[in-house]
Amino acid sequence: MPSNMLTVRDESAAMDMLPPQELVLGGPSGSAAARLPVPQLNGTTPISELSLIDLHVGLTDAIFIGAVASANTALTSLTLHTCVLPVAQLVTNKLPKLQLSKGLKDEDVAVLATCLAENTSLESLDLSAGGLGEKAGVLLGGCLEQLDSPGGFNRTLSTLKLNENRLEMLGLQGLLRGLVPNGGRPVHPLTTLHIARNNLGPKGAKVLADALRPGGDGAEQCNQLHTVTISKNNVGSKGARVLADALRRNTTLAVLKLDGNQIGAAGTIAFTDILTPNVEEGSNGTLTSLDISSNEVGQGDASEAVEALGATLARNTALRVLDISLNDFGTEAMQTISAALASPDRAPGKAATNTTLDQLNRIPVGSMTRNEVVDLQIADKGLGVADAVILSACVLSNTSVRNLDLSHNTLCGTSGEDGSDDDDEEEEEEESSDDDDSDDGGRGDGKYNAEGLIMLAQSLREKVDALKELPSGPIGTLDLQGNYIDDDTKHLMGKTIGKKIKLLF
Repeated sequence: MPSNMLTVRDESAAMDMLPPQELVLGGPSGSAAARLPVPQLNGTTPISELSLIDLHVGLTDAIFIGAVASANTALTSLTLHTCVLPVAQLVTNKLPKLQLSKGLKDEDVAVLATCLAENTSLESLDLSAGGLGEKAGVLLGGCLEQLDSPGGFNRTLSTLKLNENRLEMLGLQGLLRGLVPNGGRPVHPLTTLHIARNNLGPKGAKVLADALRPGGDGAEQCNQLHTVTISKNNVGSKGARVLADALRRNTTLAVLKLDGNQIGAAGTIAFTDILTPNVEEGSNGTLTSLDISSNEVGQGDASEAVEALGATLARNTALRVLDISLNDFGTEAMQTISAALASPDRAPGKAATNTTLDQLNRIPVGSMTRNEVVDLQIADKGLGVADAVILSACVLSNTSVRNLDLSHNTLCGTSGEDGSDDDDEEEEEEESSDDDDSDDGGRGDGKYNAEGLIMLAQSLREKVDALKELPSGPIGTLDLQGNYIDDDTKHLMGKTIGKKIKLLF
């Protein structure tokens, strides 16, 4: 074994390896702390790699290990179970970003929390998909609370990712306790928090709401948070209503990902209520990006939610990005929702009601409503029937686009006769991280539906007829290749649009 490496695999080996002066006799009886190589941990005996596997290191042991190793500038690799902890890099401020996931346990977090106490370089910490539990949340919260205490030094950690763990309500509560600046502590620098898939439920949503609500529960708000991802946490309509109410007067949170939470129509209405300007009750003018996709909003009687979404888009001027995809909205519902992307009377060539929204689902609506582009490519984005309806509103107000590329999407609700492409894409997306910019894949549900495309064709024809000054030849192209459009639809679209726009199938 190289001199700069030490592996402690079991109690007997450890006892044979270490002389008596290297034992921690005061450790808990039967614990790993009673047989740890202290000089190697604290740096008295410099060593670069130390493995303590198979010692059954518990949480108390891990806290002790962290305290001993927190000043070791030589220990580049410390392994308690299977996850390798870069102690020296944290102590010597060599890491701006750190991602640990494989085999991560609560005990590893205990060591990390101690090593982070005086770190001044780490800006992003990713502990996603590690199987961490409630104790990890409490430990990290205690660490964050220490960091922004009067004697703390860390002012750099701005992003924390804890997706796909088991924090649940108590773990989140412990974590957020370290962010709320009680007792005169300064505001912590953490601005981005990703906690998707942590089984938070409605109670966890309430914990987050209390932290985001100004003056919530007698405490100051987490007024530093700018971005929060709480996707796939089963918060339901009840949790959504509590969150929305907390955000009514929140002035800092700009990005909220709430997709996959079964908030339904009731939860959606709660958010439209705070996003629609209201002088008497107040409204949120800070939220610029909201993702409520995959939330079963369109199931059952969703008429009130549909009308509310349409009204919000007509009056809200703060939102820049809104994702309502994969919610089972029909074409008529989407026509109501996206009406603000055309003029109030749907007159071709006239300014849209809403020109501040940049993106709806995956459509860059702002570049169309503000006439910013001539050639627009939205190819291979998994666009579905609902997206075709959105485009039908945008093209009415747009006067700049001459070539529109919508190839290789699912604009008729299917990516093939058997829908196999959609299934593959959904499986790939399921394996991806929750905090990225991706969505759940193709909007096709395997059923052929050309209603959205026909609406788009009708809008294009209205636009062509209204702009009399156009030359006699084609004004541009509409590329629909790879959308599995049947012959009847092709014929109807060609007949509807006429010859001034070249159709590519």
